[in-house]
Amino acid sequence: MLAFRDNISEKLSSVIKAPANQISLIITMISIIPFALLNYFIHGKRLRLIYSFVLGLFFQYSIYKFNTIHIFISAIFTYIFIKYFGRRYSAFYVLVGSLIYLSYLHVKRMFRPESWKVDDPTTIYMMSICKFSSLAFSYEDGMKKEEEIKGPHHREYRVVEQPSLLEVLSFIYFYPTSIIGPSIEYKDFINFMAETDCYARLGENILLILTQGTLYFIGSFICMAFYAISAVKLPVSRVIEEDFGKHNLFYVLAYVYCSIPGVRAKFYSGWVLSYSTLIFSGAAYTEKKDDKNKDKIIKCFDKGSYGSIVTCEWGISPKQSMIDWNQTIHLWLKYNVYTRTINIERKPFKDNWALSSFLTFISSAIWHGFYLTYYLTFVLLYFYQSSADVFDKIGLYNWIYKTKFLMPLASVLNGLAFETIGIFFFNLYWDKAVIGARNMRYFPIIYIMGLFVISKFIKVPKKKKVKDEKNDKNVNKKVE
Repeated sequence: MLAFRDNISEKLSSVIKAPANQISLIITMISIIPFALLNYFIHGKRLRLIYSFVLGLFFQYSIYKFNTIHIFISAIFTYIFIKYFGRRYSAFYVLVGSLIYLSYLHVKRMFRPESWKVDDPTTIYMMSICKFSSLAFSYEDGMKKEEEIKGPHHREYRVVEQPSLLEVLSFIYFYPTSIIGPSIEYKDFINFMAETDCYARLGENILLILTQGTLYFIGSFICMAFYAISAVKLPVSRVIEEDFGKHNLFYVLAYVYCSIPGVRAKFYSGWVLSYSTLIFSGAAYTEKKDDKNKDKIIKCFDKGSYGSIVTCEWGISPKQSMIDWNQTIHLWLKYNVYTRTINIERKPFKDNWALSSFLTFISSAIWHGFYLTYYLTFVLLYFYQSSADVFDKIGLYNWIYKTKFLMPLASVLNGLAFETIGIFFFNLYWDKAVIGARNMRYFPIIYIMGLFVISKFIKVPKKKKVKDEKNDKNVNKKVE
């Protein structure tokens, strides 16, 4: 079966001039869809768990080969800690241990440039670490009473019962997410396996599921086509060539503004395809009450969502653009780093928004790897978001949304910041990034640091103090 896939990939590679291993990846992800649909005919929690684990292991092995052992070792490590080390400390050790192991894989890859391939284990380990740590933290929350937990998200997803080894392995290897992610919450996964909560009504919504899954499936190929065209017409590698600096600044910035979205389209392609598989399986399905009409139920597919391409590429709010670049990772960092550090009941962490935000950006940088360009990227993003928070508090973005006429300009300025920073993020080597920065006349650094300095002179109105009980509720709401 794998030999047949590789044969097809080689033939297609010679026709469309794309790497055979990338074609194999796409074929494998597409081949998951029929198994996702077959899942509707499988009932019984234990049988569904076995089905999920076996399929996920097979599909992951088909891409990563023996490298899937890294995921298996960490899955066992997670199970041992939550079973034998208790709820109070297991989450911390699982998170730190997984980050250390991921760091080892990152460093190993840095010294072996030829290992930067589709089957590199860091790709899937980066997504799996979200599952390891979120499961451990949810299990830790399970020892607390609901009223003791700050924030509705942590209350909703706390895990009271100890997971079995099969449940842990099935969750980690869940087949729609076994190749490139995304991550979903463990409690949602268990409800899906047990066909409880909203998942008990999947059969009634099969037409909606098939329609949404098909739309995203088509969308993934649109992203692939955009990436293929952009890679030929506007290669981002041009920006880091010495002679590119001879062009005037306007031309350089316009070129960067148009070329970086093409690079991101490569990532969107995989994320949208994987998300479509999650939708087809039914695991992405959820039901929400309408804010205006509590009796009305809204059916949607926001579990495991990658975010919004439109908001990321053309939004006016830096914060929302960062969230919608990769929503799965944003939520993982928010609920397992940011909110947990800010809720530590001792200094310097307690209610320290700036420190928690800084630690979140550093964690994101470590999660990505140890190239200096990553750290430059995340430092700039930290300063950009810090200044944007000030502008948001004085109502600038709300005013732009209401007045409308400045939205195109705000979108371009926000996009310029992200696209020019992208030159550092997508070029791993420092010498190349320096050339790119010089060709851009150091625009992203000057622009972002200038905004940060300006924000320091803006006086943000303080909120009125309220009673302690009400204040606690407002803080919890703000954190969420």
